Amino acid sequence: MSNNSIDIVFVVPALKARIKDESIGTLILAKKAILAGFNVKIVRYWDSEYSPKVAYDKFKESLVEIILSYNPKVVSFYCRCEEYHICLDLSMTIKDKDDKIIIAYGGPQSELVAIETISRFSFVDYVCCSEGENTIVPFLKFLLKNDGTISISSVDGLTYRNNEGLTVQNKFPEFLKDNYCREYYYYDIIPEKSFYVCESMPIDVGRGCPFSCTYCSTKTFWKRKFRLRNIKDTVDEMCYVSEKYGINNFDFMHDLFTVNKKRIIEFCTEIQSRGINVRWGCDSRIDTIDFEMIDMMIANGLYRIFFGIETGSERMQQVINKKLNLKRCDEIVKYCIDKGLEVTTSFIYGFPDETAEDLSQTISMAVRFQNYGCTVLTNMCHIMNGTELFNRYRDCLTINKTTAYNDCILAFNHLYPLISCNKDMFANFCDFPNPLRDEMKFLDVFRYTLNYAKNHFEEEHRFLLKNNYASIEMYRTFCKANSNVFFKIIPPSDGNVSNIKHLLKHDTPERVYKLMINNLITAYK
Repeated sequence: MSNNSIDIVFVVPALKARIKDESIGTLILAKKAILAGFNVKIVRYWDSEYSPKVAYDKFKESLVEIILSYNPKVVSFYCRCEEYHICLDLSMTIKDKDDKIIIAYGGPQSELVAIETISRFSFVDYVCCSEGENTIVPFLKFLLKNDGTISISSVDGLTYRNNEGLTVQNKFPEFLKDNYCREYYYYDIIPEKSFYVCESMPIDVGRGCPFSCTYCSTKTFWKRKFRLRNIKDTVDEMCYVSEKYGINNFDFMHDLFTVNKKRIIEFCTEIQSRGINVRWGCDSRIDTIDFEMIDMMIANGLYRIFFGIETGSERMQQVINKKLNLKRCDEIVKYCIDKGLEVTTSFIYGFPDETAEDLSQTISMAVRFQNYGCTVLTNMCHIMNGTELFNRYRDCLTINKTTAYNDCILAFNHLYPLISCNKDMFANFCDFPNPLRDEMKFLDVFRYTLNYAKNHFEEEHRFLLKNNYASIEMYRTFCKANSNVFFKIIPPSDGNVSNIKHLLKHDTPERVYKLMINNLITAYK
């Protein structure tokens, strides 16, 4: 171990040395701590020579050794739902080796299960909830430089055990105000090699979503407080990155950048007035954008946009409290594509209240958008902590080792005992009984096959258009007609996107798709 002690080691679940795997929130907090005079180190998963995908025990041993080599006083984990079990396992191992080290958690998942975490796991000392900019320095001063002027109850956002062993949660800190500025950059604490493969720089442009979809935990974490960062401050940072690193492409990190049209116009005007050549992508929502905004944004660098549609059913739009006008969705998406934008739309299937008709409408819309030229994402509904769906269905949740989603989760099987004993803290890993949901495991294979037919087999595509095209009836016929293809190559429990990759490993794309298309057409004939 080093004789020089580090005040705080931040641990980030970045698997590869690339900018897009960095945690902007951690970089912001680390830089703020450095400016306040604390010794700081960031450890990424990729610092270990072992991959947690293939050798979890060796990865854990190696990463813990790296963390301890800095002789840290505090170890802070950035916690997302996909790695929360790993955070707990690493923390327990660190505490076993040195119980004087203070373990602190931050990030969205830790806030959503803060009370459960402190109540159940004695090796976690603090969970820091909400935005950390106004908490990190008082928190570290309390822990490491306390002259008696700071009490634990005065540090906003902390969840912890008091002297009697009871779980206490302090009031949350105030959010950053709308039009906030950040007086420092953090790029100097990103490893140099992470810049080598950086094609687009993620940048903090604001936080929070004012809407209240029942499946989304973001609104819980941000309390529906929509804010945009100061426009000049944002563009200053874009110019800095462009000049210093030669990177002119940016990914705007905001759940919903386009809520305030006036501010979007202000942003575009600022870009235009400086005459800078930048390209950027953002997330939007159909009912917060119009043709005028799209044109102005494109003229000032917009090249990529994401829309969460989620369901093609008018009924389900109301049920999940999304409440989009589906006709307007078509108009906006087609307009964006016609203007040359790279458009991604997402859809969710397998909601608890979804019917076959609802699902058929979603499939139809997803394939229609796919045919427009969209990148379409279809994801099974996973119930998240901190959502209305969780509150409503938490007692129905079950843990299933064999789902495709869990099969992709790092160390899921390895840490299954921890997860299964605390399933209420890992709602996103859970399933719920729903035959219709179970039926949809080959939806992506179906979509890709229809897309291939459209692009390569004109006659077959015309035939399919005349026969229940992109409906749940066609999907069911497709699955039945190709059951031998699926189950000869793919385990029946495996229903993720990689199915199609498994299929294509066994033959050329043309022959595999042609086989599945012909099987489908034969079933109709």
